[in-house]
Amino acid sequence: MPAAFVSCASWLPPDWQPIRPGSLAGPLAVFRVFLPDHTTCLPRLRSWLSPDELDRASRYRQAADQHRFSCARGWLRLLVSAYTGQQPGQVRITIGPNQKPELDPATGWHVNVSHAGSWVLIGIARRPIGVDVEEIRPDFPAADLLPSTFSPSEQQYITSVTEPQRRFYQLWTRKEALVKATGQGLGNDPAAIPCLDGQHRASASAIGQPGYWAVRSFDLAGSYSAAVASNDLSDRPEFYTLTPDSLYRLASATQYTLSC
Repeated sequence: MPAAFVSCASWLPPDWQPIRPGSLAGPLAVFRVFLPDHTTCLPRLRSWLSPDELDRASRYRQAADQHRFSCARGWLRLLVSAYTGQQPGQVRITIGPNQKPELDPATGWHVNVSHAGSWVLIGIARRPIGVDVEEIRPDFPAADLLPSTFSPSEQQYITSVTEPQRRFYQLWTRKEALVKATGQGLGNDPAAIPCLDGQHRASASAIGQPGYWAVRSFDLAGSYSAAVASNDLSDRPEFYTLTPDSLYRLASATQYTLSC
């Protein structure tokens, strides 16, 4: 299989903007949702889910996990409807390799979703995209994963500071975002997936696809680490914060009625 080339770096903190009708015109956008703000909107978000999605949500044992999945999938449907002109409940979302959500190829759009703690992260692009967010947990036994998940140079980068957790999650989210973009999943050798700053040549079998791939870290909020990956990040994405008010505005602009 041909080689893959991976570029990794960090962006300056994004300028998170409120979403406005007509603002979704670019080829690449990243959206964040603060879950505690959307409790009252959950019935409307759930009303757009398919029977399979409702069943999947019900299988989560914890109410917080049901809320997180339903909010993420409802917002994904509304956003895709704004890009494609479909009604949210009629958006066709299939599950591809390694549970990656996929749209009908005829739409010309790609999506990816990640959630952790109080946040949901959604990426929408004209090209394959992967996003990942993780809550930085000081009590997480990161050291136990280092030998199996990171190369020796990556391990050295993580452990060379007094508080290594932030670096651990920085590199972890890069690996996750990259293999979510390719549809590969972490697989059996995550240490072979490059994630340090710089340009890397990698086995295409390790990351899932040949060609050029770019991975960028960015700040989501406080104690959260996030990354986005695609085969073209020459243009910085638009970054949006989704709120109940923006849900109302977007739904109203696309001729859907709701109250929350």
